[in-house]
Amino acid sequence: MGKASKGPRKGTRSMFRVTPRERGKTRITRVIQKFEAGEKAAIEIDSRVRGGQPHNTFNGKTGIILKAQGRSYLVQIRIGGKQKVVVAAPAHLRRMTHVGGTHA
Repeated sequence: MGKASKGPRKGTRSMFRVTPRERGKTRITRVIQKFEAGEKAAIEIDSRVRGGQPHNTFNGKTGIILKAQGRSYLVQIRIGGKQKVVVAAPAHLRRMTHVGGTHA
């Protein structure tokens, strides 16, 4: 029996799986989307785009865009009581829209 992998993508088989409806190339609008400082964004890693992937620990977390850094963005998230800054490419970020008001 071989040794278990200790690479950066270990334990991500189901986390990075793409549904059949989503299969194929990533839409270009996701790759080139722009964010402004102060916007809320969710980190949702797209396994089809290798560049600019944050560590899989941060997948599913929501944070605030601090600033652009090259083609990527700095996202401040909170884990427990600590603030962390994650560098992520726009292909791995989803804009959070504010949903307010009451339910009808």
